[in-house]
Amino acid sequence: MALTPRDDILIDIDDKEPLIPGQVYDRELERVGAFGGLSDFCQTFKLYRGKTQEEGQDPSLVGEFKGMFKIYPLPDDPSSTPPPRQFTQLPSSGVEDCVVRVYIIQAHDLQPKDSHGKCDPYVKIRQLRPMLYELKCSLPMEKDLRVALFDYDLLSKDEKIGETVIDLENRFLTRYGACCGLSGGNAWRDQRRPSQLLSRLCERRGFRRPVYQRQRITFRGRQGLGLIPEHVETRPLYSPLQPEIEQGRLMMWVDVFPKSLGPPGPPFNITPRKAKRFFLRCVIWNTSDVILDDVSLTGEKMSDIYVKGWLHGHEHNKQKTDVHYRSLGGEGNFNYRLVFPFHYLPAEQLCSEHFWSVDKTEMKVRPKLTIQIWDNDKFSFDDYLGHVELDLNSMVRPAKTSEKCSLELLQQPPDHRVSLFQQKTVKGWWPCSSQLNGDTVLTEPQRPETSFLWFSSPYRTLRFILWTRFKWFILLFIVLFLIFLFFGVFLYSFPNYAAMKMVGPFGPSKGAQ
Repeated sequence: MALTPRDDILIDIDDKEPLIPGQVYDRELERVGAFGGLSDFCQTFKLYRGKTQEEGQDPSLVGEFKGMFKIYPLPDDPSSTPPPRQFTQLPSSGVEDCVVRVYIIQAHDLQPKDSHGKCDPYVKIRQLRPMLYELKCSLPMEKDLRVALFDYDLLSKDEKIGETVIDLENRFLTRYGACCGLSGGNAWRDQRRPSQLLSRLCERRGFRRPVYQRQRITFRGRQGLGLIPEHVETRPLYSPLQPEIEQGRLMMWVDVFPKSLGPPGPPFNITPRKAKRFFLRCVIWNTSDVILDDVSLTGEKMSDIYVKGWLHGHEHNKQKTDVHYRSLGGEGNFNYRLVFPFHYLPAEQLCSEHFWSVDKTEMKVRPKLTIQIWDNDKFSFDDYLGHVELDLNSMVRPAKTSEKCSLELLQQPPDHRVSLFQQKTVKGWWPCSSQLNGDTVLTEPQRPETSFLWFSSPYRTLRFILWTRFKWFILLFIVLFLIFLFFGVFLYSFPNYAAMKMVGPFGPSKGAQ
């Protein structure tokens, strides 16, 4: 395929400096060292009013001066070639009308403004969600873009949380291309084609014109491109009342499009992803070796076991099984299913929920399932016996047999774990831990052959109640009973046997004699 300057293609640079397709900066662009503070074309100098007649009053800020000063060393020989000029291409001195698109992505670490330790933030007039503002400005008169966050109050005046100020003129004039980030696989939205941007870059930096070859473009220069890639910057927020204390951080980016180059491309779509609805079905089969927390009427330790579960962020939807009464061996048979509906974002691997149906505030949490074992009490609070917490994205692989189920399973490395969203079904034995006398003990899931109930398995009931406690007395009683039975049969049969021996009714007949 032959390439032309109109093609949007990959650029191959001789000095092997790659273009970054996308970047999230943890600071504002002006503080990224690779971009020189975006003041390579001109710098900003503060203008202050002099001291007044009142002593002790600090000079006040009255404006700003933008410019650049360069000192050229001249050679001693006047006939020598003068040094190269630093300002070869100057922008128009007239007013530049621009379209500014402000993308607000996320705010975090905001200082609370309400009495309950929270705040209800919004950007100017809307709730805090990813949004796009499209504004118009005239440079250099309207160069400062102020983005402020406010705390919404229903009964009182909204309070400003903080604001950040962006110098649009510096972004428009800098050679690093801060007007619109280079596309990293997204739809091209700059007014100029990539080939035009590249030619303009080579011209401004003194590079040779690019050579269009088969499936690549090559050019040589003394340094790499150094252009700002597709990015999201994180800007600190400051309040006029506390100018030195950071009030939070705002993740955003800004695109500047001069109207003289024509209409810009379509805006970047930052509409939040819609969460998909999922259902988690958790089948509770059995428990084994559960802590025996109560004492039965016969003096045996026992527990009335039931299992409770919920998803993180859905504590209002806690579900529990029926109660397995009078478990003397820590075994509980349930065959009970818990169903948890939730909304999930596969791309972010987070659950998305709202506190109220009419509230637009979105909460994102990890999809974690908590399973707890409890002892049911009739006249007091139920007793907690143990729990296990499972991350559905990184679930601990269960043991295949109950003998291998131990607390060491919880220490599995991440590469040995499984995602329930990929495997769909996981079945086995998971360890549940609890604290007993300061030590961590294990409840080991194991499905018994039969349920330990009075009517369905009386043999197991008698074995736990009688055999464990009185087995030696039972064995002695059985031995003595057999001995007494033997003597009784002997005493009953001996008189008849002795009489028959004395009389001899079956002796030899006379004919035989």
